[in-house]
Amino acid sequence: MKRRMLYGLAAVLLLAFCAGCGEADRFPETLVSAEYEYPDGWPENTFTAQIPEPQSGKLQSVRDFSESGRYELTVSGLSAEERDAWLEALAAAGYREAAAAEESASAGFLLEREGVTLSIAVSGETVTVLITMEE
Repeated sequence: MKRRMLYGLAAVLLLAFCAGCGEADRFPETLVSAEYEYPDGWPENTFTAQIPEPQSGKLQSVRDFSESGRYELTVSGLSAEERDAWLEALAAAGYREAAAAEESASAGFLLEREGVTLSIAVSGETVTVLITMEE
């Protein structure tokens, strides 16, 4: 059961990552060109302006896929309660759940709001968010 849920979550995240791929050759190029960055603070850009900054945790890394309308960030050190508070802040910002899967050690959420899709993967105290904006 858990394995099926994890495969389902992986499929949802992959589909979310591919959402909006207008040209087939842009997807691989973007994946190759996006290097991990390790900023000291919350990045300020068009993508991160779409979501509230979590009130706790530490930004671990980001990857800039902005050429294809995506931006990824990973936050660590979030308890389940802190993660839930962040999800509530996203709901208060107008995001609605399109899909979700949750197990004891991992979870995945797909949230949408007017041209913005958030693909959220949770593993323990680490949360990765892929922000996709329509072009």
